[in-house]
Amino acid sequence: MKLINDKTIRETVELFLEEYINKDKVNIDISNSYISEFEELILEGRKDSNEIIKNKLESELSITYLYIIEIAVLSLAFNQDKEGFFSEIWNRINIREPNHTFESIYTNITNHALSVVLLVESGLDTSARSLLRVLIELTWISILTLADKEKLKIYQKTTDKDIEKTAWYNHFKPKKLSDGIMKLEKTLGIDDEEFLKYLDETRSEMYSFLSKYSHSSYTAVSIGAYTTSFSDEERIDSSLLGKESSTSISTITQLNEVLFYLSVMIEAIFTKIHKFSPPTENYLWKLYEGIRKGANSSYFYYLKKQEN
Repeated sequence: MKLINDKTIRETVELFLEEYINKDKVNIDISNSYISEFEELILEGRKDSNEIIKNKLESELSITYLYIIEIAVLSLAFNQDKEGFFSEIWNRINIREPNHTFESIYTNITNHALSVVLLVESGLDTSARSLLRVLIELTWISILTLADKEKLKIYQKTTDKDIEKTAWYNHFKPKKLSDGIMKLEKTLGIDDEEFLKYLDETRSEMYSFLSKYSHSSYTAVSIGAYTTSFSDEERIDSSLLGKESSTSISTITQLNEVLFYLSVMIEAIFTKIHKFSPPTENYLWKLYEGIRKGANSSYFYYLKKQEN
């Protein structure tokens, strides 16, 4: 199997390689010795990493995929009816197409989460961590805009460049998002100050850690050039072109924490702020409720299993 399938491009590159590699009349078969060799390395490496990751992270990835499906169904539930619950209530205060906005947000969350998993399964853990940081910010935005009509109105206005800069600075930069989440937690009934502090510190530590990867810090870049073995803690290999790494346990664990928190907060916002219960006669909302409960139950089972 080839990765460079455009015949003209492949022949052009091979002509240049022929000129530079074989200028001393070595007569090497360029296509087989160079391009094809790297193509094979990429494809075989991806296949091997995929098999090892799925084997080593079977339970973790099962939970991840459950949450991905949950959020995907939620996106579809919003999409099915442009004049549903949120349109009926929120259009009264001049919010345009709230269902479409939330459908879009949850579609992007679903795809970001799926991309993190696919990168991990391909042995590209450092790249997965960079994207996970992007995903965290979007989940915070989704939580705050779902809970606050005025925040949603501001978010929708960010299509204007000048307004976008001001709105982002005042409402959607990381510190503002984190503070907003903590305030919302109190609104939803979490009144234990120690627990609130724990949630805030955990959130900040994860975000700060992943920011090193999205900002390409020296430490992240240096570490990201290598992988650690699942079977031998002392073994370190190059991550060039992708290779499975035991560090992916942490990446998927963090992803599951993010998706669990999102699931719990969406449910709390539905019931405590909007007094909204998914309609039992609607197939997609029923499907969403079933998957949500199953995913959270599975996550609690996994955590208990880890303790023992």
